[in-house]
Amino acid sequence: MSTYISKNIEEIPEISNRLLPEILASKIVSFSAPMGAGKTTLIKQICVALGVKEHEIQSPTYSIVNEYQGKEHTIYHFDFYRLERLEEAYDFGLEEYFDREALCLMEWPEIVSPLLPLPHLKIRIETQNETRIITTEIINS
Repeated sequence: MSTYISKNIEEIPEISNRLLPEILASKIVSFSAPMGAGKTTLIKQICVALGVKEHEIQSPTYSIVNEYQGKEHTIYHFDFYRLERLEEAYDFGLEEYFDREALCLMEWPEIVSPLLPLPHLKIRIETQNETRIITTEIINS
């Protein structure tokens, strides 16, 4: 488990670069945090670090999944906030994305947790005023 402290938004690009080895080793990454904690901001910076043009990265709140092409990796950015039932994840073929040689970065993973492959990397963001405490953990069970 690793912990990173961000005292302001300007530190997020550096933290995303430090997270890359863990993310690339896992490929399946869930981001858990309260609304407004910075999940999308962190994912955007991770994608930029992997070579995606910043203007191409948008929150997939309504589309559920966006695909980006980095320099060496295909990246799927999921936002499950609008899902109401696990069956909706089955309907759009979530499990098939996990079988691809790509990175899967997932916001609001709680509703699809029964489908997440093991092991996977969980990134948790906690807020204390403007400070963000970002922790990583490998989930094996």
